[in-house]
Amino acid sequence: MSAHTELGAVLLALAAVRIWNYKGPPKLQPIVNPIAALLLFTLFGLDLTISKTAWVYAVTGTAVLAATFAVASRFVTPGRTDEHPWRKALVEIPLAVVLFEEIAFRGVLLELIGPYWSSLLFGLWHLRPFKAVLFTAAAGLVLAWGADTTGSLLVPVAWHWAANGLGVLFFQKRGRPGDPDP
Repeated sequence: MSAHTELGAVLLALAAVRIWNYKGPPKLQPIVNPIAALLLFTLFGLDLTISKTAWVYAVTGTAVLAATFAVASRFVTPGRTDEHPWRKALVEIPLAVVLFEEIAFRGVLLELIGPYWSSLLFGLWHLRPFKAVLFTAAAGLVLAWGADTTGSLLVPVAWHWAANGLGVLFFQKRGRPGDPDP
């Protein structure tokens, strides 16, 4: 496949997944998004090489995010109320969000269009809410740096999950959805 054809295939996959995420049943996202990720992974022949360096970066970055969230959660009023925060953090986020986004943006697009354009697209992927675009584009650069430095998708997958999954757990309101605030 030519570079233009490859880019078109990835953009088509992104569009299909985005439309599905907004129009399809949310309960199926942890199934549909990994299937889309597997298709991209297979189509582009991505490598699963995980070096010792990648493990060190993945674990260290995750620990830094956990420590940062632990400190921040002491000063920030929790703003989320998820009925099943552990399921969301350990199943839904990795399967419905992280896996597809990392394979698409750091596995494929990073190689096709480089870190800046892939990070910009990552930011635009998070268009709702609009204020998230710049933050996620910057996060995309950090994730691209981790992938590029270690040559492994493990690093951006771990960091992305830590940012999202640990964020759900650390900033979770106590109680159940709909309960009045204490």
